Amino acid sequence: MSEEILQGDSREERLKNFIAWFPEEEKVEWDADYYVDESGRHSMTFEEYVSHRLDMIETDDYSNVGDPIVLLQVYDPPEKPADQKCVAILEDCSRRAITHYNRENVWLLIYA
Repeated sequence: MSEEILQGDSREERLKNFIAWFPEEEKVEWDADYYVDESGRHSMTFEEYVSHRLDMIETDDYSNVGDPIVLLQVYDPPEKPADQKCVAILEDCSRRAITHYNRENVWLLIYA
């Protein structure tokens, strides 16, 4: 993703630029799956999803990542191979952190 996409003087401007980066088909597909259940809880709209994703990018918040491989790629990118023992430890720690976070915040998984 290019840096120009995330440029803007305000968060609203950066969000607008980020949303514009996605193809229209993806926006329509996402919003077609929108629902509200009996209790009034609802899935995220495309704009809510992209806003959340922008927050994660801007704050480097990986707490909602569900796959340890994503975390490993942050610390062990393919172009910089690391010691396999270190990678195994990172993978184990990542998996434990994700499991702990998901237990504490299970509602995020349901509606994300």
